[in-house]
Amino acid sequence: MEEDNKQTPQSERPAKGIPLLLWDLRNLKIPALCIFLYWLIVRILFGQFCPLRIITGIPCPGCGMTRAALSVLTFHFAQALEYHPLIYFWILWIALELICRYVLGRNLPFRRAWLGILLAVTLGLYFYRMTVVFPGNPPMVYTEDNVLSSWIPGYKELIEHIIQKKSVALLSLQN
Repeated sequence: MEEDNKQTPQSERPAKGIPLLLWDLRNLKIPALCIFLYWLIVRILFGQFCPLRIITGIPCPGCGMTRAALSVLTFHFAQALEYHPLIYFWILWIALELICRYVLGRNLPFRRAWLGILLAVTLGLYFYRMTVVFPGNPPMVYTEDNVLSSWIPGYKELIEHIIQKKSVALLSLQN
């Protein structure tokens, strides 16, 4: 007796090139749809994408990265550095990943180590920006309209007090 529900085996993963890119796109359609729906919903509800900024009002380690990438795409290279100084390192890492995967058909050598180093440098820069630059020019600004400030009485005042104390401390260090 033949089975009516025969499952065809998933096609083999292509080695490289356009077939691999199309295979990846086909297999990533659900995660891509979820990210798009998240983006759409939070843009409508909060006008922003970053969950840390939406919840706390404080910029995240990647804040400014999207604006920096858009600045690179529109040939505003200096502005890209102002938005996020590591944009060119992230572009380089992504380009190397794409070249290795789709042109050479292999993984980037030491990819986890390189990604770990890049993430560590990004966190180090974030610590620097939060202690020296924040609050300053966008994207390193406090967003008053955040979830915690509407849920927790006094949250906004607490953050503003911390920012004021930090500013006074930095001014005293400069003098």
